[in-house]
Amino acid sequence: MRKIRFLLLFTGALVALPQLAISQRNKTIELKPVYNRGFTFYYDLKKLRTPYALQLPLLSLGDDEATRRYLNFERLKYVSGLVWIAPTIMLLNIDSGSFVSAQQFSLVLLGALAVNLTCNLLAHRQLKKGVERYNIIIVGPSSQIAGLRVSYKF
Repeated sequence: MRKIRFLLLFTGALVALPQLAISQRNKTIELKPVYNRGFTFYYDLKKLRTPYALQLPLLSLGDDEATRRYLNFERLKYVSGLVWIAPTIMLLNIDSGSFVSAQQFSLVLLGALAVNLTCNLLAHRQLKKGVERYNIIIVGPSSQIAGLRVSYKF
């Protein structure tokens, strides 16, 4: 009975180990430029559903500025979500007997909305600057870009 268990475990290990070794291989993927149109980002000419999808390209680049910009984007988005805690707490405390006037609540609600919009705009600006830095490093300065070119000699 013990021999059968040992043989089953041993053969299972022989089958599983190569699979584990294959799954641990590193893949090298070519980084592609990111295009930005308004609040929408495109990677490899495919529309991204969320800007958080840019985490892998921006952080895998290894550039300090692009990484910092992306992390700033995440922090600002986090703060923009946290500001809704104050109006929510005020709403939940209405039933507990504490008196909150409609004017106070509307003031807190408008303040939270203003902070939320500001943080979202600043977060998008940080992400856009990170993407610009990413594209500069990936594509590099190229004279193949269409546009106006002026040259002169002395």
